[in-house]
Amino acid sequence: MGFKKRYIIFGLLALEIVSLPVSAHVVHNKVLNFDTSAIMNPPRAINVELNSEPGATRYMVSANTPFTVTSKNVIGTLNVHIYKNGLINGQAYGKNAQSPGAISSCAMTDNTDQRTIYVSERGTIAKKGDILSETILVDISYDPKLTPDIQILTQKKSAKLLPAPLCAKPTTSPAANET
Repeated sequence: MGFKKRYIIFGLLALEIVSLPVSAHVVHNKVLNFDTSAIMNPPRAINVELNSEPGATRYMVSANTPFTVTSKNVIGTLNVHIYKNGLINGQAYGKNAQSPGAISSCAMTDNTDQRTIYVSERGTIAKKGDILSETILVDISYDPKLTPDIQILTQKKSAKLLPAPLCAKPTTSPAANET
């Protein structure tokens, strides 16, 4: 029996040695040459809230991925308007931006749960540039008596949120393209 065990062990070692080049190829292609773009450029939706009057909330948004605008702690109508470019405090924004999707939408929140009130189709960045050139303006208008908690999230982070029911037609925004 010792003689047979030796051949079995030698056979298994030979199989291991033969499979090493195949394993090395798989490791090299699958582990060492993976796409680093997701690590170097993780999905993000950077936003800065601007000073606004009652009944409006405005954000400058730069996103390399589709994003959502969400609202909670409010029952009422919220209108979202997107401005791809313009001036903010005399500085141009949006030179390298693209429209993320619909330029306006309207949602009626019927409870205080966090709900999606706008869903973009794509990120805002059309081509590389400074952050202001990749930025759009998101203007949310609502009844001045309301104080919604608005957030801008990547679609991945907001995937489990329910959308707010849509209104028949968005109203015009009181905000102009100049701030």
